[in-house]
Amino acid sequence: MKKLTLCILFCFAIPFLASAQINPQDISVEISPELPEPGDTIVVDIQSFVTDLNRAQITWTLDGVERVKGVGEKSFSFTAGVIGKKHTLVITAVTSDSGVISKTIGISPASVDLIWESTNSYIPTFYKGKALNAHEGEVVVQALPYFVDERGVQVNPKSLIYNWKVNNKPQLAKSGFGRDTFVFAGPTLYRASQITVDVESTQSDFRARRTITLQAQAPKILFYKQNPLYGERLLNPISGGTIDLDQDEIIVRAEPYFFSDISDTRQVEYEWKIDGRDVVTVGDRNILTLRKPNEGAGRSSISLEIKHLPKLLQFARESFTARFQEGFNNGQRIFINAGESVFGN
Repeated sequence: MKKLTLCILFCFAIPFLASAQINPQDISVEISPELPEPGDTIVVDIQSFVTDLNRAQITWTLDGVERVKGVGEKSFSFTAGVIGKKHTLVITAVTSDSGVISKTIGISPASVDLIWESTNSYIPTFYKGKALNAHEGEVVVQALPYFVDERGVQVNPKSLIYNWKVNNKPQLAKSGFGRDTFVFAGPTLYRASQITVDVESTQSDFRARRTITLQAQAPKILFYKQNPLYGERLLNPISGGTIDLDQDEIIVRAEPYFFSDISDTRQVEYEWKIDGRDVVTVGDRNILTLRKPNEGAGRSSISLEIKHLPKLLQFARESFTARFQEGFNNGQRIFINAGESVFGN
């Protein structure tokens, strides 16, 4: 009699196990892109290792509207709305072996932009371009998140959590609550740096990511004629590397673009040469006053090399030719600086 009882119990247990319900957690959901922005095409895929979804009647309901219904419909796509629009996606699967399974997902499009600037890269005062980051220069990156809640109010950037990475390496010391700016030493020679920020709200209902690539730039020197009345003309660097001394005296100004800490005489070194000979400047290190000789004609090669002593990768060398007319005069030089003439053979 005991054997009969065990057999009956066992027989009833089999159908019970076969009709056991599964949890919504047993269905995995993959969203692409992982962090959608407004206007993105969002693709949602589901799968399960507990039940056969290929045989299930699956219904996709977006924001209360049934969008797709059919057997084995395991994928669904739609276009993300504007910032502040939270989408509610309900997935319902009617299975033959596990009953009805329902799963609800909330998707809130958000975005973040990154802007950067070199904090100590030199550019002339009236230069309209951007100060590029030289090798080993300091760069500050600013995150600009666009998170809008359901009331249409933009979320305060300082109330968000920022996780920064450089070349996929987490920067834990510089990440955290309200840390929307990131300062780091720029990329070195021949290397680029990828800066990534992940931003999320404290409740994790908004999330966004952005990556930018920064390439180090080599500093450079440009020479300009400086007018005593109008100053230098940045739109007209000395063309062709040659300048004609068509006046008795011409002022040439060298602009050291993108060097760091250019005003620090202890760190940045200037080396002027005229026809291969060293020139010691007086006054502003980046200005030479050229005066043609009283007689004769010829040309002189003038060069400048600038070095950043602590940052060895920051250096540049440039030269130009100064021409004066009327027959060559025994190699006279044409340099005058700070009111003091220099000639030589």
